[in-house]
Amino acid sequence: PYKLLNVDTYCQRRGTRESCYGSVPLLIAPGKDGRNNISLFWNNASCTYVDVHKHGQQTTTYWSSEVGDMDIFIAVSPEIQKLISKASLILGKQPLPQYFSQGYFQSRYAYKTQELSLIHISEPTRLLSISYAVFCLKKK
Repeated sequence: PYKLLNVDTYCQRRGTRESCYGSVPLLIAPGKDGRNNISLFWNNASCTYVDVHKHGQQTTTYWSSEVGDMDIFIAVSPEIQKLISKASLILGKQPLPQYFSQGYFQSRYAYKTQELSLIHISEPTRLLSISYAVFCLKKK
């Protein structure tokens, strides 16, 4: 199953399948006839698991949250774009990040020790001619 958990993990382990950042539990599926597409938004902020099973032409999903109520929003539309628009009425729209932050981003937040100096962190990227757009030295 897929694990949906809204977290910001410190020192994410390599090869893990656990979530690293927030997730939006929104499922959009095409209708059998190609006209009645459906979207389902699972409104629960606790740790949620979604298990997807495909049986021939049919796909079944099982949703399970550790705590909280079952609060879902369902929308049906012949157009997928309309389903996305309806979902954005509930979820809001994500603003684009500021232009300066769209380049390479280096942060010490994920390092286990704070003993790394700016020179030790930036030297390998400088040698590879990678310029920085953002450099975070301290988490506030």
